[in-house]
Amino acid sequence: LEGRHLVSGGRAGLWGLLLGGGLLVLVAGGAARLRSAPALTGVGVLAILAWVSVALLALPSGLVLPVALPAAGLAGWTAVRAGFAWLRVVRDRDVIRRGFGRYVNRQVVDALLRDDDLKLGGEERVVTVLFSDLRGYSTILENLPPRETVSLINEYLGEMAVIVEEHEGTVLEFIGDAVLAVFSAPLDVEDHAAK
Repeated sequence: LEGRHLVSGGRAGLWGLLLGGGLLVLVAGGAARLRSAPALTGVGVLAILAWVSVALLALPSGLVLPVALPAAGLAGWTAVRAGFAWLRVVRDRDVIRRGFGRYVNRQVVDALLRDDDLKLGGEERVVTVLFSDLRGYSTILENLPPRETVSLINEYLGEMAVIVEEHEGTVLEFIGDAVLAVFSAPLDVEDHAAK
C-alpha cells in the first residue's frame, strides 16, 4: 500500500547468511572453553534469540533475513556441543570413580563426585595420620607356620581397615604388618584427631 516491498533472497539473503554464519562463528569461539552442558545450552539459546531479534529488527526496513537455517545451525551446534560436554562429564566421573575406588570406600568416592569444587592434584590441609603395627610381629613370625602367619596378618589388617573406615579414615597402605591411615583427607572430618 505504501509502495515498500519486502526484500528477500539476492543480496538480502546473502547478508542474512553472512550475519548468521558470523554469529555462529562468534558463538562457537566464545563458547569453546565452556565445559558444562547447561552453560553451552544457554549460550546456544541466547544466540538463537539474538539472531531472531536481528531478523525482526530488520523487517521494518523491508529486509527479510533467513531465520530457520541459521537458527537450525545454532540449535544443532548447541546440541552437539552440549552432548560432548555431557559425555566429558560422564567420562571424568568414571575416571574418578575407578581411580579413587581402589583406595577409598564408595561413600568417599560419592562425596567427592558431589563436590563441585573438587581439585585434583592435592591441597594443603591439617590431617591426622595413624601408623599402627603388631607389637612383637617378628617374634610371633618365628613361632608360627606360614599359613597361620598369613591368616593372622589378613585378620589383623582386615580388622584395622574396618576400624579406620568406621572412624571416617582412609587406609593409605599396608606395609607388612603395619597400617598407614589418614583422617580428614580426602574429605573433611570434624574432630579427626579424636577419632
